[in-house]
Amino acid sequence: MAFADDVVDWITGEITTIGLASGSLEANEITGGGYAPIAPDYPASGTDGESDISAPLEFSGPPNQSITHAIFRRAAGVWFIRPLDAPDNLNSDGRWDMTSAAITNAIV
Repeated sequence: MAFADDVVDWITGEITTIGLASGSLEANEITGGGYAPIAPDYPASGTDGESDISAPLEFSGPPNQSITHAIFRRAAGVWFIRPLDAPDNLNSDGRWDMTSAAITNAIV
């Protein structure tokens, strides 16, 4: 699966930051409370055509803010926006940890 691994490694190498949004548009990105998108660290995909963040991303923002989507950016700007597995909220202290942001490639 060298080709699939190369594709995943290219994609993860292009991602510069991951942010959070309360909807499916860039305009829904959360603001305030010290919020900022975070630069992820992805290890090489190995031989399974998948890579996931090597450590949780610890976000801060407005307490109890609703979050439904992750915004993936590269140098040119927003690359893609994906829904979270389930809608969630920053906690009452305005914190939320993203524990997974897997990038996969399947060849059919």
